[in-house]
Amino acid sequence: MRLLIACFIGAILMALTGCTTCCEPTSNSKSLTIIGEDAYIKVLETDFTFWSRIDTGARTTSIHTTNMIIENEDKDKKKNVGKMITFTVDNKDGLSKTLTLPIAYVQEVKNSQGVEYRYEVELTLDYEGHVSKVKINLRDRGHMSYPLLIGRNWLKGHYLVDVSKSVQKEE
Repeated sequence: MRLLIACFIGAILMALTGCTTCCEPTSNSKSLTIIGEDAYIKVLETDFTFWSRIDTGARTTSIHTTNMIIENEDKDKKKNVGKMITFTVDNKDGLSKTLTLPIAYVQEVKNSQGVEYRYEVELTLDYEGHVSKVKINLRDRGHMSYPLLIGRNWLKGHYLVDVSKSVQKEE
């Protein structure tokens, strides 16, 4: 039943966009860069390149950080916007970079454990020469396979995800 519904929706979308096959880009997507399910993306402020997961289900991009310290931290997390946060980013070679940046936003995330607040800062990402600044939430992702998770806030309007494309993790 789900397959039938998916095929029906796909047929409607193809008719509306003039697309003749499900893999053919529509006229408004021709200027979008194709990116795979994972990619190597450089964070310019750190000068590190990270093996990154492209996640269209994630609204916001997230990077693995540790040792977060907020200048004059307020217990009300939202009152820390604009304050400086110092944090550490590690690369695959064990090198670390400590950055101090202003908190741009506090994201409230609801999950099975309850509510979690994540600080966001602006960082500049470079994918094959396509450079753009984006808000990235800071989170300990040490237990996850990908230190950098790319969300829709970076993808939207610039990238089309092709899940059949994948890169090999460099060791």
